Amino acid sequence: MSTTEMPHPLSRKDAAALIGILAAFSGEIILGQFKDEQLAPIGDRMTRDELLPPGASQGEMLQSLADLIERIRAALGEYDSPPFTDHVI
Repeated sequence: MSTTEMPHPLSRKDAAALIGILAAFSGEIILGQFKDEQLAPIGDRMTRDELLPPGASQGEMLQSLADLIERIRAALGEYDSPPFTDHVI
């Protein structure tokens, strides 16, 4: 199996829910609802999953979350071709 294939893909409603959750979370970050130490575990996880470089800024985290949302939308077939969100490290 390639690194892009999933043996058990998400349902459409699960993917849609994830988009909503990520968008709401991103909005809360933009509004300043989280302290840096509260975001650190999420940044650490995103770094382990190679979605962020070590020591990434809050702006980089927001861009990575936006890119992730776009990739989920692409997986749902919302685009004719995959979006160019190649900020993954």
